[in-house]
Parts: sequence; C-alpha cells; structure tokens
Amino acid sequence: MLKQKTCNPAPRGLRFSHAVCVIFPREARQPVTDSYSSLLTLYCISNLEPLKKETRTMKKVASPSIDIIYFSWTGNTKAVVEVIAAELRPRTQVRVLEVRPKRRYPYFVWLLLSFIPGLGTDIGPVDVTSPLVILAIPKWTVNCPPITTLLRKGIFKGRMIFPVITYGGFDEKRYAENYRRRIERVAWGTGRMLLVRRSWIRKGDFVSVREWAAALPLGWFPSGVERT
Repeated sequence: MLKQKTCNPAPRGLRFSHAVCVIFPREARQPVTDSYSSLLTLYCISNLEPLKKETRTMKKVASPSIDIIYFSWTGNTKAVVEVIAAELRPRTQVRVLEVRPKRRYPYFVWLLLSFIPGLGTDIGPVDVTSPLVILAIPKWTVNCPPITTLLRKGIFKGRMIFPVITYGGFDEKRYAENYRRRIERVAWGTGRMLLVRRSWIRKGDFVSVREWAAALPLGWFPSGVERT
C-alpha cells in the first residue's frame, strides 16, 4: 500500500511553478518520511511565484454610440428608458432595443416563472453593436426569465454594461446585486447602477434618472484585459 505525502498549500497571492508529488512506501520509517517532508516543503517554497493580477482597461474615443436594451411588461421600465434616451441623444448616438418574449404569457404565469431561479424563456433576436450598453429590467420576485435568456446568448462579451432596475416591492438591492454578478460573468464589466422606484415613475419624478444618465462616462469604451 502506498502513502502520499503532500506539502502545505501556497500562501495567498502565490502559486507553484509546477506540481510535485512524492510517494513513500509503507515500510519507510518515520524519521525518513519526516526528512523528505521537510525537504519537500522547502522545495515547494523555493518554487513559488506571484500570481498575475488582472487589469481591465478602457480607451477614450471621440464620439461613441450606446445601446439601450430593455424589457418592460407593465411599461414602467420603458418609461425610464425613454427618459434616459432623451437625455443621452444630444451627446451621442443612441439605439433602443426591446427584448421581446416569443410567448406573451398573462401576468400570473410570469409571476410563477419569476419564482424559479435561472429559468429562461424564448426571446426574439437582439442586435448589439455598441461597446457601451444600458440594460434596463424590472425587479421581479427572484428572476426575470427574458433577461436570464438574454444573458446566456453571449452578446455582451467585451462590452461595458450599465444596469437599470425598476422596482415596486422590497429587497431590490439584493436582486440588483444578483443580476450585477450574473452580468459580470458574461460581459467586460458593469458600471454605475440605477435603481428606480415605481412610485417615482408614476409621479413623473425622473430627476435621479436624468442625473444618472448625465453622469455616464460616454467617450470611454473597453479596450481589453491585461495581466501583470
């Protein structure tokens, strides 16, 4: 029977340049295995090298465009998108794209589907052309199936996403952070997020929406990922 000896894991921020595995026969005496263990630990430490850090960079351009992609069931998210587009058009070219589910379920069906994490639904094509994208979605229970499907299509790779979430209930921050993490797994990164309460939309109070849109860093777009 063989006995495997392993060395301690590398300290945080370091990795081994190559793996080492030493196997001792069962009949080896304890002093011998202890000596080999000490030598092996010393060897591993001497072959540690620092992990490379990932740096994401952005490039400045003269006049970029921006795509606004949204899904709106009740019209609240669409109203916010219209205000954002109107604020941005004097500064840059704006394309507004709607996510359209292929099946128009009634409200109670969407409500049931929103309780199932990670569930998607068939949607029509969405043609993204700009490296800067505003993604506007409603806050449903725990999941918005049309947006979940959209994120799986791979169209956001290499793009900077600015999330906008409209909500009327509670726990909107947890929902927003959950979608931010999901977006960051498929995109270059995410920028400043905007949360818009439903009561503000109904009152026509879009001050925070206009301020958010005015502060967007237009003129910068993702240029790549460097490892140093």
